[in-house]
Amino acid sequence: MKYYSTCFFLCTLCLIGCSSPLAVLHQEKHEHSLAVRELREELADMKHGLNNTQVELQILEEQYRTQEGDIKKTASSSNTQDPKIIALEKKITQLSNHANQTSQYLQDCNTKIAELEKSLQHQNALLTEIVQLKSSLTSLTTSLQKDSIENASYRVKAGDSLEKIARLYKISITSLKEENGLSNNKIMIGQELKIPSGSSR
Repeated sequence: MKYYSTCFFLCTLCLIGCSSPLAVLHQEKHEHSLAVRELREELADMKHGLNNTQVELQILEEQYRTQEGDIKKTASSSNTQDPKIIALEKKITQLSNHANQTSQYLQDCNTKIAELEKSLQHQNALLTEIVQLKSSLTSLTTSLQKDSIENASYRVKAGDSLEKIARLYKISITSLKEENGLSNNKIMIGQELKIPSGSSR
């Protein structure tokens, strides 16, 4: 009889202990979801900026080719010391420098995007582990609850009767007597009665 009482007590402690880790897991899952969402938004912004920079680079390359064509035409038909040629050469140099800076920025963006995608994959893996752990804890909690119901017992106190105990656990007097091998309704103070599974209190 003491075994069932001890099991019930231990199961109750386990259920109380499991509720706190579940709350922590739920909070961690929420925080990871926010982090993943922020990473995705940052990744989308980076890709948008990258696309804009690529368009700008294409425009600069077209301007560079146009200016280069103009300076070649001008150089073939006039003196190389012409102020227009010098201005065009200066403009081409500026465009070339800007194009190089833009190209470096594109490389940096690609590196950053790769890092963000890797971080996003890591966050998704963590979320999957949290979901699996939560599922395992839920299964364990259900199992413990089932065991506590199946191993429930009651110690008779003064003023108790089979009818009162059966009403307390919402079971029939007959099932209570059968579970405890009683041939009549007589019970004694301090007697430990097994409660049939499926009862609810």
